[in-house]
Amino acid sequence: MAAPLSTAAAASWLSDSASSPPRVRLLIGGEFVESRADEHVDVTNPATQEVVSRIPLTTADEFRAAVDAARTAFPGWRNTPVTTRQRIMLKYQELIRANMDKLAENITTEQGKTLKDAWGDVFRGLEVVEHACGMGTLQMGEYVSNVSNGIDTFSIREPLGVCAGICPFNFPAMIPLWMFPIAVTCGNTFVLKPSEKDPGAAMMLAELAMEAGLPKGVLNNCSWYPCTDVVNNICDDEDIKAVSFVGSNIAGMHIYSRASAKGKRVQSNMGAKNHAIILPDADRDATLNALIAAGFGAAGQRCMALSTAVFVGGSEPWEDELVKRASSLVVNSGMASDADLGPVISKQDVVNNICDDEDIKAVSFVGSNIAGMHIYSRASAKGKRVQSNMGAKNHAIILPDADRDATLNALIAAGFGAAGQRCMALSTAVFVGGSEPWEDELVKRASSLVVNSGMASDADLGPVISKQAKERICKLIQSGADNGARVLLDGRDIVVPNFENGNFVGPTLLADVKSEMECYKEEIFGPVLLLMKAESLDDAIQIVNRNKYGNGASIFTTSGVSARKFQTDIEAGQVGINVPIPVPLPFFSFTGSKASFAGDLNFYGKAGVQFFTQIKTVTQQWKESPAQRVSLSMPTSQK
Repeated sequence: MAAPLSTAAAASWLSDSASSPPRVRLLIGGEFVESRADEHVDVTNPATQEVVSRIPLTTADEFRAAVDAARTAFPGWRNTPVTTRQRIMLKYQELIRANMDKLAENITTEQGKTLKDAWGDVFRGLEVVEHACGMGTLQMGEYVSNVSNGIDTFSIREPLGVCAGICPFNFPAMIPLWMFPIAVTCGNTFVLKPSEKDPGAAMMLAELAMEAGLPKGVLNNCSWYPCTDVVNNICDDEDIKAVSFVGSNIAGMHIYSRASAKGKRVQSNMGAKNHAIILPDADRDATLNALIAAGFGAAGQRCMALSTAVFVGGSEPWEDELVKRASSLVVNSGMASDADLGPVISKQDVVNNICDDEDIKAVSFVGSNIAGMHIYSRASAKGKRVQSNMGAKNHAIILPDADRDATLNALIAAGFGAAGQRCMALSTAVFVGGSEPWEDELVKRASSLVVNSGMASDADLGPVISKQAKERICKLIQSGADNGARVLLDGRDIVVPNFENGNFVGPTLLADVKSEMECYKEEIFGPVLLLMKAESLDDAIQIVNRNKYGNGASIFTTSGVSARKFQTDIEAGQVGINVPIPVPLPFFSFTGSKASFAGDLNFYGKAGVQFFTQIKTVTQQWKESPAQRVSLSMPTSQK
């Protein structure tokens, strides 16, 4: 077993000077180097507001040096046998496993999610590394012999060159691991931009990758700030061939349009407004738990968090229990063992260099829609390959026949896990027939969640990422109340003992939400679950499909006929049947759609390999033949 990483104070990615707090270094050409930037910004613990490190406003020359290092390393790395690259990934996954606890502690310290949730953050990324270990099979080409007289044709998958990834704050380990392990195992080199809000996990992962054997320059890691300039440079740089992005819709579409206009390959995973449709037949207890978990986990800061529940027939039968369960959630520091929710997390000018740089061939981004579309637009305009995973508004539809206990648990878990700071968090539950029969139990289960420091072993929710995030969440809650939504459970005023300055928001349930309300239209990205009413399954599906996002949607029912109709008619890239957060394992792809994704090839799975490679078709002829008169006719397969 590999020895775990040293303590953060001695980490090579942090300055070893007497400065307090320590400064984050840059990984350029295989070395962790001090930035020459004059200005730095603070990385704060969202539970305490303590400054844990400082991150540089990386200079344009430093960005150029990172791209140059990746470009220089590419020829040797692409010619490294795939079996060697696979063995490095095998060693890498061993090192990640040995350092799971330290990675999780760093995530909880910088991002605020509970230790349990942070451990899951690392583990879901680890699964992608494990998938990359099979690259020899995943990257296989095709071969047809004797396609014509003595002519064979085959295709091979070749790496693109320098690729870039732009990451959001809500999954500091998982999203970087979505991006660079697949890319480098395909033979590419990589420039990674982790979020400036919580860069530590990405820097630790980079350190482990070097220890695993990645050659110098194959992975370069710079947390640039301000972000717009760096994003545009990524989109515009001619050396960058592909851009991968996860984040907001505005950024994602900017990245998609800019990078694709430059001819780059782009993938943008963006925002969401995830819905759940609850039919009257839904299993009550399971549905309530699912609503609470999906709506409030990670303080709602997940792109797959459940934001809206549409109850066929109305939400009234569900409301009391929803309030009860949401009220039981413990809001505390992510370090607290009893925490269910931690705090939420909390500028721009980072990405233009990545979009513009000629050496970067692909850009991968996860984050907001504003950033994602900026990156997609700018990088694709430079001819780069771009993927932008952006915002979401994930829905669940609950039918009256749903298994009650399982559905309740699923709603709670998908709605409130990670304090809702997941792109696949459940944000909306649509109850066919209404939410009233579900409300008491939803309140009961949500109320039982422990909000505390993410380090607390019993914490269900930690803080959200920043004061600004908390203020925005509270503003959207108030907007809903002002426009007629019933506040079944209010988590705005929660105070966590010993963490009074933390960015905590408790589980919140809003019923009678309408599609024209701001709280419904906007991705809340916090531990807030919206309850909506639908008269029928058709009505519920229309509610979900009118929403602009398409990350994920789920249904809770015991009817196979209803489930099949939902699966066919729903307009979402990832569909759950009695599963509130339908995130696929790495051998399938993360397939957000509509405003939640920009690009033509999604993250990980087969699409991930396709994104980070290009097909070369070779036609060859080896035969003995007599001399013939030259022919200018079109070659055909006819003798």
